[in-house]
Amino acid sequence: MLIGAAAGGDDDARGKLYNKVFDELHRTAQRLLHHEAHAQSLQPTMLVNDVYMKLVGNETELRFNDRKHFYAVAATAMRRRLVDHARHRLALKNGGANWKPVDVEFDRVVKDGLGLSMQELLDLHEALKELADLEPEQAEAIELSHFGGCTNKEIAELLDLSERTVNNRLRMAREWLRKKLRP
Repeated sequence: MLIGAAAGGDDDARGKLYNKVFDELHRTAQRLLHHEAHAQSLQPTMLVNDVYMKLVGNETELRFNDRKHFYAVAATAMRRRLVDHARHRLALKNGGANWKPVDVEFDRVVKDGLGLSMQELLDLHEALKELADLEPEQAEAIELSHFGGCTNKEIAELLDLSERTVNNRLRMAREWLRKKLRP
């Protein structure tokens, strides 16, 4: 398996895997960065390269079970990179002060996950971490949808579920997030 060989240190496999997944990861990065005003200093290619090196770089200890696992981890890594970037920028903007929760226009956040302010992205990140503790399957579906750029059909294929089950998980997760993020 190409993913396993790349994560295991095979440089030839790393190159082949990069060529194979770059376009899909780049599209996801473009979608995520398109409306992110706070991420203007990040470019899609830079985000893909950062994430890819974390996934299969020389120092990585990650092992991927399959394609689903790889893309799920990639979606998580992209989200974390954006959150780290937002935290850094917010700290600089606020003179290093800790961030505080703010009211989030939740319908916009849940609809597409794009166009978030730095604070909204951080609030969403914290809520997703909490959801993952309570309902990991729902959090995984949201992450693949909003940060992985996957359609419901693609999520169903990746998770080996029916589209109906994916729709239900996304609906329940969005409702939970709506309640969590709205005062």
